[in-house]
Amino acid sequence: MTKYIVQRVLQAIPLLIIVTIVVFTLSFAGGNPFAYLAQDPRATEQDRHLLNEKFGLNDPIPQQFVTWLIGDDWRMRDLDMDGEGETPGERLGILRGDFGQSISYRKPVATVFAERMPNTLILMVTQYVVTIVFALGIGILAAIKQYSWFDNIATGASFILFSMPVFLVALLLVQVFAVQCRELMKAIGGDVGICLPVQGMYDVRGDRSFGDLLRHLILPVASLAAISIAGYSRYIRSTMLEVINSDYIRTARSKGLPERRITFLHALKNASLPLVTIIALDIPFLFGGAVITETVFSWPGMGLAFINAVRPADPPLLMAFTVMTAVGVVLFQLIADVIYSWIDPRIRYN
Repeated sequence: MTKYIVQRVLQAIPLLIIVTIVVFTLSFAGGNPFAYLAQDPRATEQDRHLLNEKFGLNDPIPQQFVTWLIGDDWRMRDLDMDGEGETPGERLGILRGDFGQSISYRKPVATVFAERMPNTLILMVTQYVVTIVFALGIGILAAIKQYSWFDNIATGASFILFSMPVFLVALLLVQVFAVQCRELMKAIGGDVGICLPVQGMYDVRGDRSFGDLLRHLILPVASLAAISIAGYSRYIRSTMLEVINSDYIRTARSKGLPERRITFLHALKNASLPLVTIIALDIPFLFGGAVITETVFSWPGMGLAFINAVRPADPPLLMAFTVMTAVGVVLFQLIADVIYSWIDPRIRYN
């Protein structure tokens, strides 16, 4: 197993290098992040030059990539932000944990991540728990009661939800549970406070309580979980149908084992193998955040930070976001392979 893990890590290194080179080139191909200052009469040509020099944007792209990767203490910069004297470069490079300075947020990228990551984890972990619980319940029940009315309804609803884009689901939920709810409450003289909020994590006039957070979580979590439940439940149903018709399941029934034990101990364990792969591919995007959902609901997480970094072209933040996601994909795929061997003892990595 150790040899296999080392081999997979070594194979991932060139892949990560290729990903970073491609994304880095595309990030800087979008133009100068400070081009908008040309329209600002208060910004002089010298100001723009100093900003470009400070962030290394005057260097050729290959040189910028080397600086981003290993830092710039291998050379001297001629100017600092104020244009006073000579100062050595202070960027250590991503290999030494320095993701650089965010251009759009005017602060270190690591600081932006530290501020935004907890908000994304609150949203995405909640969504994942809801997804797994409902998907397992619906998928197992649909497999056990194959072709029943429940199975037919779950199948139809899954096909509809899975074919819908997440922004459409989000907007429909906003329309029903926020806009139409408020109009209905006003028409009948009810309390509009029972309608669900659609922006941010807390009410600006609230006490930032746990209950306030839960209310703001409902719509974004429902938007994300609806499509995920639709997809996951179909996988679980399909794999459960394959397993429950196996010889060892019939043998377990013939021995008189309780049906619940057969379903959850013997069948579900083997049926969960394909699900491990899907979850392992999805987990890295927990850290990246749901870009569309966070934008629709103005949720202050990594996804919204990514959108804000795209508009003014913020290469350091975009690169850090991409590298974090790429490393997460490689890491969790490796973890999935290890979990395979734990779930199914027949799988061995030599």
